[in-house]
Formats: sequence, structure tokens, C-alpha cells
Amino acid sequence: MAKAGDIIEFDWEWADETHKLFSKAGDVEDFLDGLSEQTSVNRAPVQVAVGGHTRRRYPGGPGISVSGFNRTTLLGGDGNRATLPGQNAYLEREVSDGTGVKVEVTTITFTGPYTSLYQYCLANAKVAFNLRSPDGTVDEITISD
Repeated sequence: MAKAGDIIEFDWEWADETHKLFSKAGDVEDFLDGLSEQTSVNRAPVQVAVGGHTRRRYPGGPGISVSGFNRTTLLGGDGNRATLPGQNAYLEREVSDGTGVKVEVTTITFTGPYTSLYQYCLANAKVAFNLRSPDGTVDEITISD
């Protein structure tokens, strides 16, 4: 199981097609059944040795000698991808904290058509919530008794 805060890749199927859904660990499992956890997409921090070199403030400028050192960097995962694939959608539900009602919002990223995600949510919802599409349209997801 992943640590809280890790981004997890899930597979979900609708109409004989497999799509991807990305969410923070522990966020989407409370909302939906039938997700297949694949892997954590976070990169791991690693110590890397950097050799000594010359640093210049601007091209052709005077050089400053820098001795070797260790650097902590992130390795693994998909380092070339600036963002997760797909489109954002939002799972919203009202929760009470004893002093009032708040709206809890979970952001997910998904691949595939939004209409398939909507139908999947209707069929696999564990709790009632609102599904907000990438364009901001709100669809109510209810659970059948």
C-alpha cells in the first residue's frame, strides 16, 4: 500500500475499454468500487554525487571553481512528464465536522471520455457525491439501496 499523499495510478473499465485514473492515495477508494490499483507514480528522493566543475555567471564570464558535493534529487517515475495524463475531474461530497457542513473535494485525473467516467461512477459509487466535469458541469452520483 502506498503512503498517504502518493499519487496512485488506477485502471477502470467501462464498455470493454480500460482507462486510467490518478489520485492521491486513500482519496478515491472511499468513493468508488472496482478500481484496480496499478502503481505509485511518485518519484523517489535519492542522493546523487555531483563532480567538481566550473560555474560561470554568464557565457564567457569568469569561472568559479566548485568542488564536488552530494545532491538530493528525484529519480524514477516519469520525470519527463510535467503533469499527469488526461483531464481533471472533481469528486465533491458534504461532510459534517460537528460545527457545520463542509464540502470535501477530491481532485482526480482520468483518461477516456467523461461520459464513460460518469457511467462508471453511477455503477460503482460507494457513497453519494457530486462529480464535477472538466468544464465545471456538476452531475449528481447517487447510490441505490
